[in-house]
Amino acid sequence: MNVEVTDATNTVEVVSGPQIVVTEQVNRVELSTPTSPVVTQTNGTLTQITGWNVVTWLTSGTITVAQAPLEVEFLVVGGGGSGGTTSSRAAGAGGAGGVRHNVGGAKLVLPIGTHTVTIGAGGAAPLTQNIGSRGGTSVLGPVAVPGGAGGGTSLSTDLNAQRGRDGGCGSGGGGNSTTTGATAGGSGITPFGFDGGNGRSSGATGEQQNGGGVGGAGGAGLPALNNDGGNGGVGIALNITGTSIYYAGGGGGAKREGVLGVSGVGGLGGGGNGGLNNVGVTAGTDGLGGGGGGNGRSVGTAIGGDGGDGVVIVRWAQ
Repeated sequence: MNVEVTDATNTVEVVSGPQIVVTEQVNRVELSTPTSPVVTQTNGTLTQITGWNVVTWLTSGTITVAQAPLEVEFLVVGGGGSGGTTSSRAAGAGGAGGVRHNVGGAKLVLPIGTHTVTIGAGGAAPLTQNIGSRGGTSVLGPVAVPGGAGGGTSLSTDLNAQRGRDGGCGSGGGGNSTTTGATAGGSGITPFGFDGGNGRSSGATGEQQNGGGVGGAGGAGLPALNNDGGNGGVGIALNITGTSIYYAGGGGGAKREGVLGVSGVGGLGGGGNGGLNNVGVTAGTDGLGGGGGGNGRSVGTAIGGDGGDGVVIVRWAQ
């Protein structure tokens, strides 16, 4: 007679005759521990603030994620555009670099692998009369942000050259003497930034030939008014590094020589100031993506301010 007794751990078989066989059944439970991402980077600066690891890139590099995807908050700012250069009247300022961020919002997931980080260079102001140079595009993996537009110049025979250009943030229009009223500022590209301000002309109405201010990431540039160059638009204030900082301010437009008035002031966030005869004009601030200031002249060539380089910042929970 065969008898079999079974419980949760063992099976016992009793076989007629002298042989007894005991077979043990082992129940195994495997527990898996979640794997944390391992992060390495090149050319960035790692800092730690309460609850966060923060990496800031001022030059191009990489971020590499291993073992598990990484959820990050980020800020990407394109390079600022330069102010225009003129040999007559006044030039417009350069547009701030565009801005994208997700601070306080849904995280960006960086999958396992190496991701490119590119810092957009600020636009270099031309050395002879011409519109300003556009800033470079900044990149974090799948996120690309355009640079700011170059400022308009004051070519009396070329109305297209006088108008501001379109970009991450629009640039300011240049002043002119042949057209009554305003010369249009450039348009910002949604959702990266705002429009540039209009320049002024002289013409029959007696308005002065002043450059328009430039759009920033937080607001539009102001038009040139009366005898003054337009002020640059304010940038956007963000706290991703542990300190609230303004990024991507627009440049200030120039005023023309020979009249009372002041050049435009750059917007908060590294926007350069407007100037006259190469005095007082300043570049946009590197690492903030500020637009370069415009320049006016009475003699010689007035060179606009260079745009400021952009920046890329990421942070993830400790």
